[in-house]
Amino acid sequence: MTVVALVPTFVVSALFLVLIAASDNPWAFGLVLPAGFHLSGCVGDWHVVGLMRRQPPGTAVEDTRDGMILHRS
Repeated sequence: MTVVALVPTFVVSALFLVLIAASDNPWAFGLVLPAGFHLSGCVGDWHVVGLMRRQPPGTAVEDTRDGMILHRS
């Protein structure tokens, strides 16, 4: 679940970085704002990972429509 929660942070941020760095277009800098919005949205994912890391080993995580359920074993 940790990987699933954090992949968007790294993959999409890397994509923004490559697009900004590789572009010869001076307007590519305009992608910084959408990249910042994306990263601000990823804060919730990092919070969920922090909550999961504080659980005892063996705790299963169920991803639901409204959030998550932690099943301690």
